[in-house]
Amino acid sequence: LWREHFAQDLALAKAKGCITVVGAEALALDISADIAIGSLGDAENVEINTELLARIPRIALTNGKDGADEYRQGSHIHQPSVATKIVDTTGAGDAFLAGYISVIARGEKVDGEALLVGSQWSAAAIATESSIPPHWKEVNR
Repeated sequence: LWREHFAQDLALAKAKGCITVVGAEALALDISADIAIGSLGDAENVEINTELLARIPRIALTNGKDGADEYRQGSHIHQPSVATKIVDTTGAGDAFLAGYISVIARGEKVDGEALLVGSQWSAAAIATESSIPPHWKEVNR
């Protein structure tokens, strides 16, 4: 998510050379970062265009059972949702974020890999009765 009081921390992270990640709500604001991630519902009425992608070059938006999408300059990748038994959707977005960002932190090798891993971890979280995603070893089987 994005809150205005995060602006100072964002500026500090940029100054230190960190990869910066903001919530999808920031897409509607005049903010620049490396990545924006969140639910499509958090980015309603925002047009993904070259101007936006110049400020935030990587945007990942989840859309529940309809999967997730990633936008970069000249690129759009759609990841269908991963089939799973729905037990509890609490924590699905957090699990997606953790999977997605972990692939980027490890140095994504293949386009769409972050979307796939985020979707797999989210599906595993939905299949459990807990708001805490399962350990990655359980997902990676």
